[in-house]
Amino acid sequence: MLGRVLSRTGATELPERSEIVAELTGRARRDDDPAARREAVAALAPLPDAGIDETLGTIAQDDPDQNVRFEAAKSAFQRTESQRSKRSD
Repeated sequence: MLGRVLSRTGATELPERSEIVAELTGRARRDDDPAARREAVAALAPLPDAGIDETLGTIAQDDPDQNVRFEAAKSAFQRTESQRSKRSD
C-alpha cells in the first residue's frame, strides 16, 4: 500500500509521516476498491499516530464492505489489546 501511495504522489523522497498517514486514511475511507481500503486499514493499524483508533472504529461501523469492516474491527481490537499489555508491563 505504501508503494501505491508513493507512486501516486510521484514522490522522489519519502513524504512526511503526517502526509503518509493522511493518504492512508483517505484510502481506507474513500477508495473505490474494497481491497485497497482493506490494505490501507491494515497499513494504518500498527501506526501509533493519534486518531487512528477513531478512524478504525468509524470504518468498522460504516464501510459498505463486510471484509473492510472486519479488518478495521480486528485491527482496532488488536491495538487495544497491545495498549493494555504495554500498560500492564
